[in-house]
Amino acid sequence: MSDDVPAVVCRATDPLAFAVLLAGGDRRTLRNVDAVVREAVGNPKRIAELVGCIIGCDDEIVRMRASDALEKVSSVPGLGSASPDDAARPDGVA
Repeated sequence: MSDDVPAVVCRATDPLAFAVLLAGGDRRTLRNVDAVVREAVGNPKRIAELVGCIIGCDDEIVRMRASDALEKVSSVPGLGSASPDDAARPDGVA
């Protein structure tokens, strides 16, 4: 796991944490993916949390749904970065 990704991302207890919102239920459902996409688009700093769900979570359902959400977020015009350095980290932190 990368040092940039909090190890606790998948053990979150905050009911609004992406890992919590995406967990559980039938694996054939999108369970809260649209809500996560809206939040990530509205607050781009949370995209790093979404990436953390993909690379730092043992729950395959959370990883699958987070990947789906990130794909949808990446298709939103205007979330691109003018700087290649900023594009490497969604929060723009070097």
